[in-house]
Amino acid sequence: MKKLVEIRSLNLHPGKRGEFHRRYLEKALPLLKKWKMDVVAFGPSLHDENSFYVIRAFDSLEHRQESEDAYYESSDWRQGPREEMVALIESYIDIVLEMEEETVNALRRNVADSPRKMKKTVEIRSYNLKPGRRAEFHRLVLEKSLPMLKRWKVDVVAFGPSPHDENSYYLIRAYKSLEERQASQDAFYGSDEWRKGPRDEIVGLIENYTTIVIEMEEVTVNALRKKATPYSPL
Repeated sequence: MKKLVEIRSLNLHPGKRGEFHRRYLEKALPLLKKWKMDVVAFGPSLHDENSFYVIRAFDSLEHRQESEDAYYESSDWRQGPREEMVALIESYIDIVLEMEEETVNALRRNVADSPRKMKKTVEIRSYNLKPGRRAEFHRLVLEKSLPMLKRWKVDVVAFGPSPHDENSYYLIRAYKSLEERQASQDAFYGSDEWRKGPRDEIVGLIENYTTIVIEMEEVTVNALRKKATPYSPL
């Protein structure tokens, strides 16, 4: 059975993440539960001081739209924590993936701390692309970016267009640690192969992007690798 999973990556105003986290726990989360929203996981990103993520599951794209329309238009939200929460957010991007329910449940269990099990550092990069340019971006990823990432031994878990709109795209990569992620990306993005290769034409199609980094058990990463709906040519 498939579930639709929304990953919301938020960039918060500098120095406001602790306050946002507290308000989310005390006000937003109880309200989401009241409205029967399935919050799979949430929390601060590991890679910086201002990023935060929320992962929610729905039965379908239509269910997501109906649920969010009802919730965000409700007096519970609009007359409740809306203003104080929104004031802490600089920007956010949503991406949507279709996953098997067992993978969603693995995410639900395994994003939480479990120090006895092997963990991977997982980066989820969400893009807003310039209107009408996603097919071109996808082609460049397939033909140029992905082969290069493979040559540089970067573990690409999943990537592709998000089905909820026409301009969103995601790239999910896995590393052994935060330190390996930093070293790998410094080397890749600083290389002549990238900078003198497809960098300008790929970056030129991006409006903006957000990044979150979370720890997952290796078994969950592998489930995500297998169960996230594969990319398809547009």
